Parts: sequence; C-alpha cells; structure tokens
Amino acid sequence: MKVFCGYTGSASSDDHIRLYASLYNLSQCVEIRRADVLHVEEAPAQLLPFGGSVLWLKSDATVVRRRQESVADIYDAAARRRQESMADIYGAAAPPSSDGQLRITRRQRAESADDCHSPCQPCHSPCGICTSHPPQVLSAPSPE
Repeated sequence: MKVFCGYTGSASSDDHIRLYASLYNLSQCVEIRRADVLHVEEAPAQLLPFGGSVLWLKSDATVVRRRQESVADIYDAAARRRQESMADIYGAAAPPSSDGQLRITRRQRAESADDCHSPCQPCHSPCGICTSHPPQVLSAPSPE
C-alpha cells in the first residue's frame, strides 16, 4: 500500500485525479488513476490546512509525476546557471550578464610604426609607413 498527502484536483481525463503537494506551487503534481485509490480521508489541518487529503493507493499503483514550466522559467534558469558558471570561472568578480545584448568592440589603432599591421595597399593607417606588404619591385623590359 502507498500513502500520499496533498490537495486533489481534476486531471486531463475523468479516470484520473491530480494530487498537489502544496497550494504554493501548482506547477508540480502527481497523477493517479481513480481505480488505484483504495481510501481517502481528510487530512488534519495541522498537516494540510485548507482541505488537504490523505490517499491510500494499491501497492502496484502507477503514479505519474507532472511538472509544468513556462518558457520564461526555463530561460531564467539557464541564465542563472550561466551566471553561476561565470562566477566559478572568474570568482566573485564575474562580469555582469549581458544576455540579449550585442557587444561590439574595436581594436585599438597602432601607436607606432613598429605595431603597424594594415593589410591595405596603399596604407591608410596612422603609423605612416606600411610594413605589412613588402615593396614591389618593377622589372625593366628586356632589350630585344
């Protein structure tokens, strides 16, 4: 025999009932076939206030656990896990979450000719002389 306590409610079909463990969270419940219920008693108010019940079920009864989540709950949980993993990586100084934001950064321009790496031809970088391409040597036409 199995014993369950909670608040009963209607299920998706008439031959089942739902049992909620708490009135505070109706997103989680168990679904039980009515044929598997042996006996029902009202629970003491100290155990389950506001009309809870105690159900005795057959020992071979199948109890299906149900849990409903909204898309926002799933997204919030994933964001929390990412933030926690960032805190594990960076310690207490984790960077702030920027979910849903595009971050664009620009590389700083070179300040001296030694740092010039411009791929353009002719060079338009502020370093003045482009060292990223070797100078081209034009050959003179051969005399015939």
